[in-house]
Amino acid sequence: LTGDAARRAFDINSEDPRTRERYGRHAVGQRCLLARRLVEAGARIVSIDFPTVPGQKAFSWDDHASVWNIFEQMKIRLPVLDQVVSALIEDIYARGLQDDVLLVVMGEMSHTPRLSNYQGQPGREHWGRTMSVMLSGGGMPMGQAVGATNHKGDEVLSRPVSPNDMLATWYKHLGVPLGTHFPDHGGRPTPILPDGVPIAELI
Repeated sequence: LTGDAARRAFDINSEDPRTRERYGRHAVGQRCLLARRLVEAGARIVSIDFPTVPGQKAFSWDDHASVWNIFEQMKIRLPVLDQVVSALIEDIYARGLQDDVLLVVMGEMSHTPRLSNYQGQPGREHWGRTMSVMLSGGGMPMGQAVGATNHKGDEVLSRPVSPNDMLATWYKHLGVPLGTHFPDHGGRPTPILPDGVPIAELI
C-alpha cells in the first residue's frame, strides 16, 4: 500500500480520458476503472460497491416496496450497471487479463420474483431460494448458463449450485487449497469451507 505501484494505481487522472468516459464519469464507473488499475498493480481481490448514481433515491439494491419505487430506480440504475460491467469486460479482454482476472457481478441475496405493493408503490422483498451470479474471465469457459429455474424464477429446476460451491470455485481460481483450516480461539481447526465443490462447468 505504500509502494509506487499502489500510488500509481490510485492516480486515476493519469488514465486515458477516453477510457474514463467509457467507464462513465460517475462514482461507480470510476471505482470500476480503479479496480482494474489496482489489479494490474498486484491486488489479488478488489470489491466494488455500487453507490448511488445521479437522480437515484436508492442507496442500495434492496428494493422493498416500503422504501422506493423499484421501476423508477431500476430505470436510473440499470443503464449504469450495463455501462460499467461491459466496460470492465471489454477492458479486461483488451489488456489480455481474461485468464487471470475473474469478474464477479452479484448481490448478497435475491428478491421475490413477484412484486409486492406498499401504499401503491411496487417493490420486491427478500428471497433466498434462487438468485443469479454473473462471471466473466478467470480462464473459465464463458458463454453458458449453469442451472435453471422455473418460468417464475422462484424455484430451481435443474443443476442447483450452493453459495459454498461458488466459494469453492473462487478459491480454486485464487489458488487457495479447499482443505485450508484456521485455528479458532480455542485452537481448534476451522475449515474455510465446510462443504461445497468447484462448479465443474467452470473448471
